[in-house]
Amino acid sequence: MKLLLSTTNALNKWLKADLPRFPAKEGQRVGVHVLASDEQALCWQLYIIDNAYKSRDKTIIACEANSRFTVFIPVDIKLTLDELATRLQMEWQYSLAETLQQLRPCQIVRLLCY
Repeated sequence: MKLLLSTTNALNKWLKADLPRFPAKEGQRVGVHVLASDEQALCWQLYIIDNAYKSRDKTIIACEANSRFTVFIPVDIKLTLDELATRLQMEWQYSLAETLQQLRPCQIVRLLCY
């Protein structure tokens, strides 16, 4: 499964990445695209905020496109795209494992059937 990350300009600049923009259709605002996860790709929208004015401590906010499940990733050093993708996957899997651990077995079966 592919991991598709859609980042804000601020995050793109912070990462010092030269990520391509989605092409805009005629009459469509630049940067406005519908993301949807499917069997082929898991899509996340990513933002970055300063924890304090001009602080190097920041928080990356990752929101999954379909479920709107949100993960907060605190950072204090620049990450590469691969490091960001790995960190996001780890945080998401950890949150999923924690959620499943809190559910009773019958709830897990019901959750996995949907």
